Amino acid sequence: MIEGAVDSLEGETKVYYDAIVSGLRLRIGRHRRTWFYFQEYSIKGKRGTAFRRLGFWPRMTVADARKEALQHAARVAAGRPQPGRRQAITLEAGLADYIASLETRGKKSARFVASLARLHLIPEFGRFTLAELSDTPALLRDHHLRISKAKPVSANRVMSILNAVYRHASRLDRSLPPASPISAVRFNREEPKQSAMPFDQFSAWRERVETLPAIRQAYHRLMLLSGIRGGEAQRLQWSDVNVRARTITLRQRKRGADIEIPMSAAIARELKRVRRSGKPEPNALIFPGARKWNDALAFKGHALRHTFASVAADLNIGELQRRLLMGHSLVGINQSYVTRAVLEGGPGLRAAQRAVSRRIISLLG
Repeated sequence: MIEGAVDSLEGETKVYYDAIVSGLRLRIGRHRRTWFYFQEYSIKGKRGTAFRRLGFWPRMTVADARKEALQHAARVAAGRPQPGRRQAITLEAGLADYIASLETRGKKSARFVASLARLHLIPEFGRFTLAELSDTPALLRDHHLRISKAKPVSANRVMSILNAVYRHASRLDRSLPPASPISAVRFNREEPKQSAMPFDQFSAWRERVETLPAIRQAYHRLMLLSGIRGGEAQRLQWSDVNVRARTITLRQRKRGADIEIPMSAAIARELKRVRRSGKPEPNALIFPGARKWNDALAFKGHALRHTFASVAADLNIGELQRRLLMGHSLVGINQSYVTRAVLEGGPGLRAAQRAVSRRIISLLG
């Protein structure tokens, strides 16, 4: 019916009333087809009108429009058709305040939160007030299901971010409804992803990597030989490489303070591939633009970190040394013991790093 009405439009705006949900209307204009909810009410002798723009067709389907209109009808029936002034904070404003609080506390997750919110929350619900989201849990449940079809883990993260924003706002505004917007969401089950490269595929991986530009070859091989995270490799600067001490300093890590890892001869060779003629600037990135690289490799990124751990385990390298080489935080171990292990076991760590590098080089062929 809507498509027929759009086709028959002759320059003037028309308004159609839904036969199922009272108060739901569709305004069909020359450029937009807009869903509205309009309802007159009387509460304690005071008359008023609830008027809300719900969304645009066809992005908002008939079923979605009816669902949201029923939520507004429920608020009118409950005697609170409009959020109060203190409740009128939008998700976009609440999210900005939450991200600012993360940055103030020095949380590294601020960038990740902003990125996911811009992709999955702001386009759909940025102009919704937090009170409205609390009153429409079915919308968030359906949104979570839509994201889950392609990205089940990201869907969980998006809902966790929304819940964190709401809790942050609730601490500042006690008038917000107590129910979380994600009360109807059932989180997807998450399985740890272990995608280490099988030993018999090292040679094929090397051949594929050798078709890439030299700097990208060095990037992937460095991650395989050192076991560092992708973000750590992307942030590496030439000043982080100490040729004399044969160490690499990893900064802005996922957890904990900066840490130094030993640099084997194989790792040093990969860095030499990148170094151009002349002396690079100390603060220059070793792999500029690596964050945007999307090379078609069967194993890359965190899979190479898992591969490093598999090779180290195959060589019977102890768990403590493996964790220190990979920059893991050592939960439950006294920091003074860790420091002593690093200082006293320095040669042992270097030997372990050399053994892993030799084994990887032999597997690459």
